[in-house]
Amino acid sequence: MNLRLESLSQLERLRSAEFGYLFVQENDGERRAYDGESVPTQLVRRIIAQHLGMPERWHWRDYPGLEELVATYNALKGRVRL
Repeated sequence: MNLRLESLSQLERLRSAEFGYLFVQENDGERRAYDGESVPTQLVRRIIAQHLGMPERWHWRDYPGLEELVATYNALKGRVRL
């Protein structure tokens, strides 16, 4: 699968796909979704978690990062218009 996406809302139809997908947005804004059958789930999170020395935190279901979310919110509160 190599699907060009005009809008992020088009990702909704991929939710029921047998395999996951790899979403890529290029610097020019072009968006594509590729068949993720041969790509490990949460690949980018795995790479970042490993790089940060926290390989056990790669999966959002096991480690959603709520403490970090609250800390980020508190740091930005009053600085970013919602």
